[in-house]
Amino acid sequence: MAEDMNSYENALIQRLVLRLPKIDPTDDNLKVDRPAAMSSSVTRSPDASASLGTLGVLPLELLQHISEFLDFRSISRLKRTCLRARDVVETVLAYSRTVMYAAKALAALGKIGMMRYHSVGAIYATLVSRECASCGASGVYLSLPTCERFCYDCVCKNHAIRVAALEICGFTSAAADEIFSAYEIYRDNWDSNGFQPNLLDFAIQFIEGGVYHQGNAIAYGDDWDSALEGLGMRPEKRQALLKAEHTDLRMRDTAEMWAKYIFETVYEWLSDPDDGLTRASAAKIQTVALPATPPQDHVMVYKGGPLHYLKRIWRSRDSNRVDFSKLFSRLPTDFSPVDNKMVYFAESKLWAHRYAKLADDICYPVPAATLHVAVPSSMINQAIRIADEDFKQLAFKCLQGRNRLGIRRQNLRPYLEASLLLGPVCGNSTAQVEEFTDPDQITVVKMGGEEPLQYAFVGDEMALELNNKCNGKVWIEELNSQGMAMYREA
Repeated sequence: MAEDMNSYENALIQRLVLRLPKIDPTDDNLKVDRPAAMSSSVTRSPDASASLGTLGVLPLELLQHISEFLDFRSISRLKRTCLRARDVVETVLAYSRTVMYAAKALAALGKIGMMRYHSVGAIYATLVSRECASCGASGVYLSLPTCERFCYDCVCKNHAIRVAALEICGFTSAAADEIFSAYEIYRDNWDSNGFQPNLLDFAIQFIEGGVYHQGNAIAYGDDWDSALEGLGMRPEKRQALLKAEHTDLRMRDTAEMWAKYIFETVYEWLSDPDDGLTRASAAKIQTVALPATPPQDHVMVYKGGPLHYLKRIWRSRDSNRVDFSKLFSRLPTDFSPVDNKMVYFAESKLWAHRYAKLADDICYPVPAATLHVAVPSSMINQAIRIADEDFKQLAFKCLQGRNRLGIRRQNLRPYLEASLLLGPVCGNSTAQVEEFTDPDQITVVKMGGEEPLQYAFVGDEMALELNNKCNGKVWIEELNSQGMAMYREA
């Protein structure tokens, strides 16, 4: 939006700010200065009224007033509880007029997971106001995180919007304010011809500083909650990561790495409103039922993770083709002894789904999904198979600095951040494995007795062959989509 913002920050603000429609706040149809009367045509029987329970004894005016303090998700749920509740909600002008005039704003709030943070009355008050909340000039932009109007200049400079963005990415209010304040001081003094950092750099530095001053969590017995709190993580993010069902995945790395993963994943999603897809490409995506069985002479493989990461498969200049190179891992986040360009898949859908569930829990509001690819059987035989003992050797060599590609102590981090090998594979943390003297000391987690079998396709030629032979054989199943998936014809 503004020339002094780098592209990352510009994209971030575009996701969090919406231009409001022109509305005349003096229009009598928009005023909410007195309760609307209940229409006699929708008056219900005593039984229907009684279904509101103890609320049913309250007068309509008071019920309307109370409803304005609900968020849109809650008032919509209230509306569905009974006929009497529906009648009450439909008479709340703050609700009906906002739905009528600002549907795009409500959709945008829902997409970034902010719907529950603003009441019906607060959104409506912003809708019918005129002034910029910062300078008092005419404001035509809505800040989705703060539910305030801003003019163009204040959108470009506003501190609160950036801080709210960092909160969405997982930081507490105090940590977000500290990160952005440091960034703002640096930004105001940078050389216009030199390096221009972005919020991501300062957030990562904040996490690393937290490890230095507050400590890290590595082993099972460590205080993970305190460690994550020291890194500035919000309580809901900490609670999501510390769920018992995610323990074996969590132990693959440290509190520092998970804090970085959460922030980077949400930040990337916020900074990419259109998931990187061209209009032509997105228009060709349809929703279909997942195939019951793979095509003849094909094998299904899977990759679980954030939806926007998996949709890279369709980010091709040629909108009719897939591009597996968009899912490449690269040095230093690679274990390959052959090449630094690899695409990894899991054999088990259960493993991929479990990784997607973890991403969904800890990276809310980022949607998660499972990528399904039907790969010709002949190509499966060409892939590198990584399972059990193979994984132990790879992890041990990388962590002990014996990989001839010179991989540093990033070791198991690629399993996390680039979604390379999916599913709970290693039962030890990075720091623990670094101290081992024998690969047999590494614990490989199995799910229902299954080996953590992965397929790795190496190099540009293999990616091109995947493009040619798997085009039109790719499905992306969002979490809890009940057998339906996004699909694009070849």
